This record gives sequence, C-alpha cells and structure tokens, in this order.
Amino acid sequence: MRTGRIALIILTLLWSTNCLAANPAATAKYLMNQPVSMLDLGIMRMNMQLEQFPGLRNDTVRAKFDQNTKRIVIHVGNSSLESVGPSGVTSMEDMAATRCYHLFYMVRMDLGVGLTGAPYLSGHSVAANLFLSAGNERKNQPKHLLREIDRLIDIRARVNYRNERPPVVCWGPLVGGEVHINAR
Repeated sequence: MRTGRIALIILTLLWSTNCLAANPAATAKYLMNQPVSMLDLGIMRMNMQLEQFPGLRNDTVRAKFDQNTKRIVIHVGNSSLESVGPSGVTSMEDMAATRCYHLFYMVRMDLGVGLTGAPYLSGHSVAANLFLSAGNERKNQPKHLLREIDRLIDIRARVNYRNERPPVVCWGPLVGGEVHINAR
C-alpha cells in the first residue's frame, strides 16, 4: 500500500513535469527568439516617459525612428488653440506659433533639457539614458554614447489653428540648436 502511494506520487510528478516541459507554440517560440535592439527599447521607454508628463496629456506625443533620415523624431500634434490665449497675442497664427513653441519646450523640459537647449544633468538628456541597459556597460560602447544619442533626437510639433489652413509646424534638435517654425 505504501509502495503504491509512492509509485502514484512519482507518476504524478513525472506527468506534471512532462506537462510543464511542453514546447511553446510556434508564435511564442518565434517571439522568444527575436532580439530587441536598444533602439527599440529606448524608443518604447521614451514613449512611456512622454505619456506620463502632465503638460503633454492633451496632445499626441510619439517618438519614432525615421528610416530615411536615420534619426529619432518626437512628434507632438493634434493640439488645438481652445485653451491658449496669451495676452498681447492678436492673430490666430501668432497664437498657433506660440503654442507650437510651448509644446516644443515642454518636450525638451520633460526629457531633461532646458530652454537654452542645454541638458540639466551630466552633459546629456534624460532621453539618452533611456537607450541604455542599466548597469550593463559594454566594452565596445562608444566613449560619448549618451551625447551621440542626444544628437540623434529631433522634436517636431504641429498646431492646427484653422481648418482651411496648413498647420503651424516647429522643429529642432532635442539638445542644442535652434527651434525653426513654418507658419503659413
């Protein structure tokens, strides 16, 4: 009787182990074997960071890699002028341009860059850190990798101010450089 219980327990353990060791489906196997680049991971982390920033909640903010220019572009759009009405600004186009600059600088601020385009910390933005694997510095990692990452990131904001007119667009680099505007 005791041997029967032990045999039953052993058979149960073998059966459950066999069930646990079952091969995953082809889709799961494919996903497990595909590598994720630090670029993919960094862009995902940047999008998560931008989604959390309260100043940008009413706007669509998305970072993407542009295959043509080989740059990371943060798009800020779908902004309206309903809540914008700064004193001293008279035309709708001026209000749209003001809002565009505001969105551009909000993204910079969220990613650790000041109004002048200079990073707040250690010579690089918060965004650059999002592209690194924490605590795992590689031997072949370029010396100034974080600064080089910052040089790859651009911001592009757009504000619609009239249905019949093209939007106001402003763009520039995340770190350093001027903000350009295209108001028609």
